[in-house]
Amino acid sequence: MRNKSLLPTAFFASPTIVQMLDKRLRATFRDLFKHAMFHILGDKNALQIIINLQIAVELLGKSYILNNSPMSWQNIILQKSYQNKTEAELIKLINDNKIHTVGYVDVIKFLSNNLGLYQNIIALLEEFQTHRNQIVHLGIIKEPLNITDDALLLVIELFSQFEIIFHINEDMKNNPFELLIGAESFSQLIHNTNYVEKAIQKAENDIAYFCISCHHPTLIYNNCDAFHCICCGMIIASDSIAYLNCPICKSNNSVAYDALNIERNFSIKYDCLNCAYDLEIFSCPKCKNISVSPAGESLICSFCKYDLYGNEYMA
Repeated sequence: MRNKSLLPTAFFASPTIVQMLDKRLRATFRDLFKHAMFHILGDKNALQIIINLQIAVELLGKSYILNNSPMSWQNIILQKSYQNKTEAELIKLINDNKIHTVGYVDVIKFLSNNLGLYQNIIALLEEFQTHRNQIVHLGIIKEPLNITDDALLLVIELFSQFEIIFHINEDMKNNPFELLIGAESFSQLIHNTNYVEKAIQKAENDIAYFCISCHHPTLIYNNCDAFHCICCGMIIASDSIAYLNCPICKSNNSVAYDALNIERNFSIKYDCLNCAYDLEIFSCPKCKNISVSPAGESLICSFCKYDLYGNEYMA
């Protein structure tokens, strides 16, 4: 192992270098992605969709590498000789736009190796690269078939990866999509039948819950103690929310409640996220289990058959 004292200062992940590069990558990704979604949901202009979405994904991937690899910026800068520069020299090169970074193929390879991307996602990413190359080298005469469908599917497949959602969520609170693409496009997106159907289909590969933001059964649990929605991008800590099945429409995981405060409040009124029926959720004072009943009816624990006041229910 090489002695750290013999390595150039800039070899290590300078916070200044990382922040400079990441700020540029994130800002441009957001602009391009917003434009891509505008055309996907609007005029369906194939040229704009392909160019904006493909470059947005590439920049997002580089930002992800920058923040999630041990070598940090060294893994995205092509000129290896620059890795021997001082921090001040590197900053000048960045400001003078003389830094060249790794290409799309290397970005996809990193994401595939580190996120375990399925082959269908890789195929979609490669397909958009092919379309982009055709535009750059030969121009585009005939629009690719199903480009809007493919674009929506790529967005879903990428953002079904919690690590990606979490990465773009910086400074975006718990619902990054709306701030990322704007309120108008966000509303169009979560009401787009094609997009929602694809998101629901993707969520069916996991145990799906109804999202408290978009109300679609597209909220899934990940290994980071959080739920995230494939459809709208919402992130919520897993210990702050819990689910019950609806006694009215019989849908699974459609009644969400505040898991941290239910015992303190004894009962709370909520709507089913699927059928919108008024319900009341309560913590049984006898057995401490959580039950749900239609609002206005007697609150009887479905486990021990005692009511909210600790009296045994007599049918």
